[in-house]
Amino acid sequence: MGRKKDCRREVRLLALKLNNELPADLAALWITVEEMHERLLHGGVDRRLTVDDVHDALQHCNIGEILLKRREQQGISYFRSAAIDGNEVPLDQRFKCRSGSQHQNRVFYNPPRGYFASINSQHLPQMHKALDEVERLEEAEAEKRRNAPPETRAIHTQTGPPEGRYECSDIGPYDGNCIMSVSRMEDFVRLSTNHAAGCGEQLVLVGRDTTQGAYVKQTWTMAFGLQSGGGHWICLINGFLRHNIT
Repeated sequence: MGRKKDCRREVRLLALKLNNELPADLAALWITVEEMHERLLHGGVDRRLTVDDVHDALQHCNIGEILLKRREQQGISYFRSAAIDGNEVPLDQRFKCRSGSQHQNRVFYNPPRGYFASINSQHLPQMHKALDEVERLEEAEAEKRRNAPPETRAIHTQTGPPEGRYECSDIGPYDGNCIMSVSRMEDFVRLSTNHAAGCGEQLVLVGRDTTQGAYVKQTWTMAFGLQSGGGHWICLINGFLRHNIT
């Protein structure tokens, strides 16, 4: 993972360096992240370079605007080479008028196709080598995942009670209502689930007293204790807890 991270960072840094190798008239234009990505591909960079690579390069490899300056206008970020002087506003460069006409054309910001190879840029082969390495490492990771054994999770093993659900031990359902203190009910859930998880036993409802209307009393015990005639029990009386759990 560390080698892949280093290669990806190299790809991002080389993207900014290649952008700064453009002719001065193009380097002087304020462009967006997407436009920078497009011009790099147009200039000969392999399409494995993504917009996200360029975005991350500007965020993590351009600290202090050492390679490119950044300006924001109307909520959009624009970038151009830090080697270019001047105070042009980004939107002032976006369009130009046709000769003898008021009609505006979009400024063309791309270099000639294959530009970086034509100037024998040393950064272009470095870029492609780094992209090759990232691809190789990603393929190795994918192959490792394909060949990895199925993931297993550690489960609690118990020596006494058998695992399973004890449907026959629960008392019948009761379709009624009760008044319950929420905080005390939540305490009951915490206590009972914590103890059940520790014992590896299922909670079983063994008693329910509804003779006093909404004042309901419930008694729960652990499944193994029920089978053996003993064990721990928890009594919930309208949110008030009684138990023999220590």
